[in-house]
Amino acid sequence: MPNTLAHLGVQAVATRAVIKAADLKWICVGCVVPDLPWIMQRIVAALPVGISPLDLRLYAIVQSTLTASLILCGAISAFSSRPALVFRILAVNVMLHLLLDSLQIKWANGVHLLAPFDWELFNIGLFWPESPITILLNVLGLGVVVYLWYASPGNPVSLSFKRRINVAGGVSLTLIYVVAPVGFLDGPEQADNHSVKTLRETEFRAGRYVEFDRNSLIRDESGDRIQTLSGEEIAVVGVPADAPATISAKGRFIDNRTVVVNQTHGHWPLARDLASIVGLSLVALIWIVCLLGRPANRT
Repeated sequence: MPNTLAHLGVQAVATRAVIKAADLKWICVGCVVPDLPWIMQRIVAALPVGISPLDLRLYAIVQSTLTASLILCGAISAFSSRPALVFRILAVNVMLHLLLDSLQIKWANGVHLLAPFDWELFNIGLFWPESPITILLNVLGLGVVVYLWYASPGNPVSLSFKRRINVAGGVSLTLIYVVAPVGFLDGPEQADNHSVKTLRETEFRAGRYVEFDRNSLIRDESGDRIQTLSGEEIAVVGVPADAPATISAKGRFIDNRTVVVNQTHGHWPLARDLASIVGLSLVALIWIVCLLGRPANRT
């Protein structure tokens, strides 16, 4: 998926074309909503909670769907002074976010626009995360957000907890967003999203096709290995000698522990992570300044 900085630039411009003078701080929230499950997945994975990494991945897949993201949009908008307007802003940005994600090439990955009715991954796949297009989007994102924040932050819409019915609705939708995905984990697993089903069924891998999305490549005296979502190390054959430490790969299991690779692509994870950190920090800064009382519009 494109990093947060890239999303901010494209989506801020597109949102303003659809919703005139949309409040920039709510546009920023909408840009982040579909990524929240992946952010939380990283946090939970680092904690000693004993959750299966594959189940955690399935949970994040369900939470990042269009349907689940819209539920969260409803929850968040309930805590604003203009719920209907904020929901529109958030919903537009969620849809833009997922469509923009689908433009990047992601093996064993993609977005879900029709879940829970259809768990096939949607991926147009036009460019890689390290392509010049992504770099241009990063520059656009930083420039557009800084400019809009200074010159045209939009018509301000504040947080509001005054109406009990809105607060109750927001809390209820939040609980649905958190709890409901547990009942839908079987959908993405049976569709083998992110190759979870293949990785889980260790005794039936031989002959199966598999894809890896930005996995760590380990090279030592024991040979080449890819570290999977669950932390398992699978032997790989056919990875180029100049491959970097993080790769995407396509191949087929020749036994339960070995994959013959026929396609690879190297990644620069630090560059993407850094751009996301800058983007998320910018979102946080905008909200902090707004909550501290900065005038919402200079126009």
